[in-house]
Amino acid sequence: MELKSLTCPHCGAETTNTQNCEHCGSMLVRFVDNGIDIDFASYMSRKNKYPGLLTELKKNLQLQVQNLGITVCTDIYWTTDVYYDFLNIGKAGSLCWIDKTPIAYGTSDDGLALVLNFVTYSNPVSAKTNDEQDEQLKKFKLLKSFCLFTSHTCTIEDTKGNPIYVKEFAIDFGKDVEGAAAIISEILSEVKGVKPSDNYDIFTNVGANIGKARKAWVDTAYNRLLSLVASKKEQENNNNSNYDNVDNVDNVDDFDASEKTLLDRYLDLDDDLRGFITTMIMVVALALIAFLFNRFY
Repeated sequence: MELKSLTCPHCGAETTNTQNCEHCGSMLVRFVDNGIDIDFASYMSRKNKYPGLLTELKKNLQLQVQNLGITVCTDIYWTTDVYYDFLNIGKAGSLCWIDKTPIAYGTSDDGLALVLNFVTYSNPVSAKTNDEQDEQLKKFKLLKSFCLFTSHTCTIEDTKGNPIYVKEFAIDFGKDVEGAAAIISEILSEVKGVKPSDNYDIFTNVGANIGKARKAWVDTAYNRLLSLVASKKEQENNNNSNYDNVDNVDNVDDFDASEKTLLDRYLDLDDDLRGFITTMIMVVALALIAFLFNRFY
């Protein structure tokens, strides 16, 4: 049987590898193999849009070589109007589906890999949670790169035994950091709604340091929120007045737009409900940390 031959859109060479070009390593051959017509030059221009992304992905591959058999992960975290969101890019061989099922990428056990989760809660704290997940999934399915992902569905349970329905999508980029950066940038922009100018953090760690770095980020985000709330209440007490909107706290140091949206909603609540929401945030934070650890074997 004659092997299928493709022209790599990155280097122009003929390749029989339909996953990553055997000459330059580019994963763009997958678009050609799937008959997806895109402007490759324009598509690849995305890779430099998010400062720090390309550098951290290269660091990930370097750390994989230096730490054989140990999990390496690049995390992207940002604040949302609910609390926060994230993407995790790990080593292909160390990732699994949320129900512990192995992922059959069809490529290799090393290189960069990404798993996306879209969940539907049977007992959500807010109906908006499921609506946002549904909307993100719809946007994801419209991407040119959607057909390059492997899919998986499963049902897990929350701490109270309520079912959570999960739709997952995974992709192994191989060692093509530029292709990975382009697709991740597309997801950040078109699915997650994160702009290159928004506040986000990217960090790469190894082994036990992965969990420590994630917890430190969550703790910092949570403490920053509480600090902003305390500052707002202090201003209210000092001025002996009740502000109806968040415009009056624009002089708080390091107060960015995403925090402003979150704080605005938080401050509109009465004291009892604030206390409840604060407790729920901590519960969600701990649950998400546990969720992230379960992503790895």
